[in-house]
Amino acid sequence: MYKKLKIGDNYKEVWKPNHSDLESFAKLSGDFNSIHNDLEFSLSKGFSGLLVHGNLTCAKLSGIIGMSFPGEGTLIIEQNLAFPNPIYPDENINFELKVDSVNNDLEIIVLKVKATKNSNKNTSLKSVVLRGKIICKML
Repeated sequence: MYKKLKIGDNYKEVWKPNHSDLESFAKLSGDFNSIHNDLEFSLSKGFSGLLVHGNLTCAKLSGIIGMSFPGEGTLIIEQNLAFPNPIYPDENINFELKVDSVNNDLEIIVLKVKATKNSNKNTSLKSVVLRGKIICKML
């Protein structure tokens, strides 16, 4: 499929993490940081609720890349990601992936990635919760 991809091609997907996702990821990763599983602690630090793990968000992004866009046969070889705003359980997260470059000789694709959520109660304003670039090798 990747040979059909060209610069500017894009993909969008919505994800809604829940409390069960946080618990499962904590068990898998061993990351039981209180910011992710102790509501009182999280609120005391100025957050509006429990925080979704950044790497749980990366895991979802990995699933998108490996299964949907570019899809089967894609291997992430490098990523540079930032998490400028928190994600809370039960928020709709809007992933956007866009082909930034394609090297057919090396079988490499660079994706620009961004994830946004609605900003507070104003559904027309979006907050960026993830942004960066991912370099993929096509197998």
